[in-house]
Amino acid sequence: LSVEVDLDALLASGSEVLPFRVRYTLAGSQALRFLPTAREVQVASRGNWGAPRFEGVPAALSPQIDAAGFAARWQAIELNHGLPRAWRGAEIDASRLASASFGFDLYVPVDVYSRNWRAVRYGVLFIAL
Repeated sequence: LSVEVDLDALLASGSEVLPFRVRYTLAGSQALRFLPTAREVQVASRGNWGAPRFEGVPAALSPQIDAAGFAARWQAIELNHGLPRAWRGAEIDASRLASASFGFDLYVPVDVYSRNWRAVRYGVLFIAL
C-alpha cells in the first residue's frame, strides 16, 4: 500500500501535516501491521472480525470489540519507536522494524468442542503421570 503526494504543493502550503484516509479490504490475511516512520502517526481501524488481537507498541487506544466487529486507534510519536524517517537497504534489520510496528491479528477463537477435547487430553496426561 502506498500513497502518492505532491510534495511541491505540500511544501508551498507551509504545512508539515499530511492527513489522508485509506480504505482497505483484507482477504485471506491473518494480520495487518503499521510502521510509524513520521514524527506523529495516527491510525484508526475497524472491521467486522469478532476476535482480533491488538499487538505492538504503542498499545491500541480505547479498543472496542462487540458482536458487530472491532474498532481501535493508535497514536505513535517519534520518541515511541526510535526509527529514523529514512534509511537505505539493510541499515535497519527486520526484527527492529517488526518490534516498532503495531496493528492487529485476526485469529479464530477456540470453540467449546476443542477446549473440552484439550481438557480431556490434559486430564489423561496428568493421571498417567
